Amino acid sequence: MLPNWIGIGSARAGTTSLYHIVQQHPDIFIPTQKETGFFNKKHVNESKLAYYETIYFQNVGSQKSIGEITPTYMFDENAIKNIFKALGKAKIITNLRNPIDRAYSHYLFNIKHITEGRPFYNAMTAMTPENKDDYIGEYDNNYINMGLYSKPLAKYIDLFGKKNIFNIIFEQDLKVGNPDFSKNLFNFLEVEDVPVEIAHSNKSPKLDFRYFEKEEEISVLGKDNLETNVIMPAGSLALLNSVWGDWNVFIKKPSRNLIERFNATARSYLEKPNDEIKKELTERYFLDDIRKTEYLLDIDLSHWYK
Repeated sequence: MLPNWIGIGSARAGTTSLYHIVQQHPDIFIPTQKETGFFNKKHVNESKLAYYETIYFQNVGSQKSIGEITPTYMFDENAIKNIFKALGKAKIITNLRNPIDRAYSHYLFNIKHITEGRPFYNAMTAMTPENKDDYIGEYDNNYINMGLYSKPLAKYIDLFGKKNIFNIIFEQDLKVGNPDFSKNLFNFLEVEDVPVEIAHSNKSPKLDFRYFEKEEEISVLGKDNLETNVIMPAGSLALLNSVWGDWNVFIKKPSRNLIERFNATARSYLEKPNDEIKKELTERYFLDDIRKTEYLLDIDLSHWYK
């Protein structure tokens, strides 16, 4: 049995929350692995499709609603074509979030996984919407493109039809709570409305810098290959190297000045952008696309830019 609905993202916009919601419904089947990434493949033939069905959907029982969620499907040309070719007029579920908030959540995700070391503003302004590859993965440092929804949505609407697409607006449906959200979702999936817990899952990490309130013994691997244990929250080493370059000294007992310097820098990097910065970045990178998305979906998204 193959899926009759697909969740396509975007990333950092509530796809994990969606996963936990549908998991609670007795008439919905979803694989234990949230993101299969199957349709991101360049070519999907019958043998690969059979493998996909066997690996992820062999335990389908009496459930009539069968789906999977992979947040990179929204922006991947291969996925759009492969889903349509393999599943025909399957139902599509999107997760949409204020692009600047989605970008910051994505940024914190990368900090946590030590793939980002720049201040948020610098990371954003170093990119342009044009400097992207055909494929955009969740772990790429592409904070802008994964918040530009209108173009991929237009392609999905063209292939699957607007009536076959259910849009989840993060701020209204998941963060604040829309009392009719689960009812509307289950109606779209053609299953009975049952009570479920709706919670914002997979929240952006809050990094803990308490270790640096003390004069802890720290060191890093520098040019002279001097190394010892490092007591740091995730992302700290990347942050240190991005701020001060390669370390070439072996620090046994850092001074209070050094500790305070690191703490101040780290907190300034991770501080949530204020309204002025959010407005500037939204107008520079996202406003035009938000308005196109409003027109395309016939919904009001003014809370994203006002």
